Amino acid sequence: GLNMHQSLRSRLSGLMASDDDTALPASDRIYRVLRLAVRDLSLRPGEQLIDIDIAELFSVSKTPAREAFARLQSDGLIEIRPKQGTYVRSIVLDEIIEAMRIREALEVVVTREAARRQTPNQKVRMEANLNAQSEAVTKDEPLLFNDLDNQFHDLLAEASGYQRIPNLLHATRLQIGRVRRLSAPIPGRTSRLLEQHRAIAQGVIAGNAVMAAEAMLAHMEEVFPMIEHIYATHPDAFGASA
Repeated sequence: GLNMHQSLRSRLSGLMASDDDTALPASDRIYRVLRLAVRDLSLRPGEQLIDIDIAELFSVSKTPAREAFARLQSDGLIEIRPKQGTYVRSIVLDEIIEAMRIREALEVVVTREAARRQTPNQKVRMEANLNAQSEAVTKDEPLLFNDLDNQFHDLLAEASGYQRIPNLLHATRLQIGRVRRLSAPIPGRTSRLLEQHRAIAQGVIAGNAVMAAEAMLAHMEEVFPMIEHIYATHPDAFGASA
């Protein structure tokens, strides 16, 4: 109905405004906005998405909306149920843990390779990113820190030179990002993450693949207790596995 439409518009308008890449095809724009909306929980687990509403919102036909839905389904963020409609997927604990295990394995591979292959320019950018992280910790800005954290991992992926792994990592990060948004920032957590990032960067910049990979593994292991804690405190956001 209309008020559903209003609420959808108000929840997505900020994301639509910040996605200024209007040169992109409509299905790409819709995909990017909805993907962020799912990750940030602006679109809630279990919420129905109607292609005609989304199409209207972006002033396009239903086809690009459906194309975006298909991509989000392959990311594991929405499910298209035959004869029932399209829904934002529930967060399934087993799947989140599996996504984390996949991410852990890939991040270690990426880090090892980044230590072997990074360029002087990439080192400079990594150091600049760590300085910005440090500032975000000092100013107590967890959301900014979160963005810089993602950029740090992107820099590692780029330095590794791998082509396909970064896309796989992106998909796992989206899954985990939803869970992370459920948790209130834990005091002292960002400064601990910063220390771990520094240890990883130290290994990478020194070209020490073993040290860098071990630091990354320790960093990834941190996430499992956090996921268990969030599951215990927000059981309503999680669904049963299909």
